[in-house]
Amino acid sequence: MKTPMSTPALLRAIQLGMGTLGRLSPAGAAHLGAYLAFRPQRHSPRPWEVEALGRARPVRLAGPRGFSAGHCWEPATEVRGTVLMLHGWEGRASQFGHLGPLLAGRGLRAIALDAPGHGQSPRGDGGPGEWIATLRLAAAEIGPLHGLVGHSLGSVASLLAIESGLSVPRLALIAPPVGVGPRMETAADRLGLEGAARSRFLTLTIERMVRGGGVADLTDRVAASAPPTLILHAPDDCDVPIDEGRRLARAMPDARFVTTDAIGHFKILRDPESLGIVERFLAADADGSTAVDRSLEQVV
Repeated sequence: MKTPMSTPALLRAIQLGMGTLGRLSPAGAAHLGAYLAFRPQRHSPRPWEVEALGRARPVRLAGPRGFSAGHCWEPATEVRGTVLMLHGWEGRASQFGHLGPLLAGRGLRAIALDAPGHGQSPRGDGGPGEWIATLRLAAAEIGPLHGLVGHSLGSVASLLAIESGLSVPRLALIAPPVGVGPRMETAADRLGLEGAARSRFLTLTIERMVRGGGVADLTDRVAASAPPTLILHAPDDCDVPIDEGRRLARAMPDARFVTTDAIGHFKILRDPESLGIVERFLAADADGSTAVDRSLEQVV
């Protein structure tokens, strides 16, 4: 999770200000930092996303703030199942613009959602509660799910939703974090928090995430409730290190871990080889075949 400051000059100014405030009032700096850390910045789709959306239709499904916006890719023939997809922090539904058509080509209706405060959805909080509600409310409206796909923080919400009762036969996680602690450490770094202010910020934000329906570490109990799962992670991911994905896979009863090429945290969402693996994994049951693709053997 990153703080919603993108330009270097603005970020540096905030770091200087937070540093000064932290020395004067550690508690004040921690509370201000928590406010900033849970307020996502909306980013416009990149050109490749806009192009990919030409093959999708916009949707509005039930959501925690009245509705959840998103995009749907429909199969040209009979619908064999529905896959729900959720992006990461400060991401958007259009980032699944390459995966959506692939799934539709295999007879799967693919629906990507904007989380609260992201994309075209209403403003919302950055805590896990609203992200979980986004998935549960949408799933209740569209009917039984064949699969669920999460990228980054969307992976956390997907696992928490399943742990709290959302039923789904197959789960694909792309660059998943293993817990919230490292994300809050990153936010503290970006805010320039040090010493007592940093410690209070970490305690405050992690407790807030847990109270809001999250957990500090997904391997404690959440991973054990996962259905057959595919995890893809790039070795050069600087946002969520690959070891976090490996830890998560080890804690799951049936997980296949695949290391991609060095394509980072975001390019993985439009890498043909990586998306082809996700496509084959999710389509294995939908096309009438129960055989496991040999390229998806468990490697943990």
